[in-house]
Amino acid sequence: MDFEEFFEQYAALSTDAKSKLASCQRLLKRATGNVGLGDIKAGNRDISALGDSLATLAEAYDTLRSAASAFDYKNYMESGDFARQFAACCEAEGIELEGGAGLYEIFPYRVRFDAENSDVYVDKRKVSCLRPTTLAATIKKNRTKLYAAAFNPTQFASELAAAYDTAVLYQQRERPSTRADKDMPLSPLYAYLAPMGRHRREYDRKSYAFDLARLFATPPVDIGDGRKWEFGPSRNNAQAIRVTNQEGKEFFLSTIRFINAD
Repeated sequence: MDFEEFFEQYAALSTDAKSKLASCQRLLKRATGNVGLGDIKAGNRDISALGDSLATLAEAYDTLRSAASAFDYKNYMESGDFARQFAACCEAEGIELEGGAGLYEIFPYRVRFDAENSDVYVDKRKVSCLRPTTLAATIKKNRTKLYAAAFNPTQFASELAAAYDTAVLYQQRERPSTRADKDMPLSPLYAYLAPMGRHRREYDRKSYAFDLARLFATPPVDIGDGRKWEFGPSRNNAQAIRVTNQEGKEFFLSTIRFINAD
C-alpha cells in the first residue's frame, strides 16, 4: 500500500467534489439575486437547477467518503509499508535515520510508530500524521529551525565547565592524583547541569545533546577563565552521545576537558 498513490486518487475525487460544490454555490447565489430583484420565475429555475446540482454533489460526497474509508491505515502500519515509505522519504530529504522496528533516531528527535493503535510519536508527543512525505518534511523543517535558533557557545561552555569542575572535584576527593584537566565522560555531566527533576523537565537530555552538537561545531575559544574546551575520544563508546550536524554527518561525542587556552 502506497500513501501517495492513495492520495493521488483521493485528490482527484476531492477536486471533482470541489467543482460540484462551487456549482451549487453559484446557483444559490444566482437564485438569491434573481429573487431579490423580483424575478421569481428565474429564481425558481435556478433553485430547480440547484436541486439537481446538490444531487450530483451528494454522489461526489459519497464517493469521496468511500475512498477515504477504504484506506486501511491499520494494515498500512502493521504491514510495515508506512515505515518503509517513511525511511525512503527521509532519505529523499537528506535526513539520516537510525534504528528500526518502529523506533528511530533522527537527531535530536526520537520517532516511534505504534502500529497496533496506528499512532506516531515524535519524542513523547503524538502527531496526527500517517503521510510519510509530510512527516519527514515536518521533521526536517523543525530541525532546521532548531539549528537556526540563537546559541551562545561561550555561555554554554562556561556552564558545562562548572559541571565539569564539580565532577573533577568529586573524583579528586577519591583520587587526589586526578588531573584538573582530565577527560570527563559527557553523559554523566548532564546530571550536574540538571540535578533536579524540574531542571530535567526544562532541559532534557535531547536538549543537552543538541547543545553539545552545536558546541562541537564551534571552534574552541576562551570561555572567560583562561580555558577552552576540547572534545576527546573514549575507549568505551557505550555512553557516547550520538549527534549529527546540519548536513546529517554523524558523530559520537564521548569526553570533554577544559584546558589552558594559550
